[in-house]
Amino acid sequence: MLSVLGCPVSEMLLAQWSSLFLCDAAPYFFTDDLTLPNETLVLSRKALSENQFDLSYTDSYAVYAVSPDAKWVAFLTPAEFDALAPATQRSLLAAQHELRRRQVYLWEQVEHFLRPCIEQAESRCITVSGEKYLVLDTKIWRLLTDELRQRWLIEFITKDNRLDCLASTLSEAEWSQIEYPSIRSLAGTFAFRSGPNCFSTTLAAITQQQATAETIANFWLHQETFFQGLAQRGYRLSVGDTILNPDLQDVVLVWQDQHGTAQHACYVIGNNLVLNKNSQSWFTPRQLLHLDTLLDDWKDEPFEIVVYRRDQETLFHT
Repeated sequence: MLSVLGCPVSEMLLAQWSSLFLCDAAPYFFTDDLTLPNETLVLSRKALSENQFDLSYTDSYAVYAVSPDAKWVAFLTPAEFDALAPATQRSLLAAQHELRRRQVYLWEQVEHFLRPCIEQAESRCITVSGEKYLVLDTKIWRLLTDELRQRWLIEFITKDNRLDCLASTLSEAEWSQIEYPSIRSLAGTFAFRSGPNCFSTTLAAITQQQATAETIANFWLHQETFFQGLAQRGYRLSVGDTILNPDLQDVVLVWQDQHGTAQHACYVIGNNLVLNKNSQSWFTPRQLLHLDTLLDDWKDEPFEIVVYRRDQETLFHT
């Protein structure tokens, strides 16, 4: 079986990734009105935020990172895009780069994938400041072989994440020392869609009932629900506890911003191991990592780390 970031990946999961990667009606953000066919689906930025789009769409196109200068978004299939006037096509392609939408690639970084469809790919290219970019859509994606799509997906998933899960390196004796059985079933897995986040992963990790842990792990959890779950399991904020070293055991770490709002969380198992999921995205795995590795990965984020420990009464009854 294929391994990605230290996690086993089945053919079924690869197929799922391919379906989540792109939408047939792709979003094209722009700043001002363009000459588009009257029946084109065009939403204002406000209307886009009010629509309940699948989170996988949001992550695949990094909608949250698109510049606030983008006032509109047109949804176009490849056939609809091809029917536009060439000048409109060029304007839309250039805008995706300028407004920082995902699925825009430097040509030199992806040219090796595009050999089966170089001519067709040229129709999705734009040159900005001397650099050539490809705006990927399903027309080009479907012209690639299965092998090329698989390689592209793996490169996409691993590009900004070089950390490998340690789950496969633990012995049976080491697993037997871990209190929560849910950790073994979670470590080294990808969710089948976007949504499951760091809060659901952390709360599921400290849930004894396997079925309940699985239910929690597959939800997007708000901070309020997360902290309620911590309290129900006996984990309380440890005031003044800021020493983060490999000796930490059975604690939850929470990264909070300057307003005290939780932005990330993980569970510290002990023996320098943590269970962590870096984001809600479908391409972010649940990983068993060394604590110091995780702290180094997050060191550039402007957050304060606080510690939640189990109270003694809960420990006594467990």
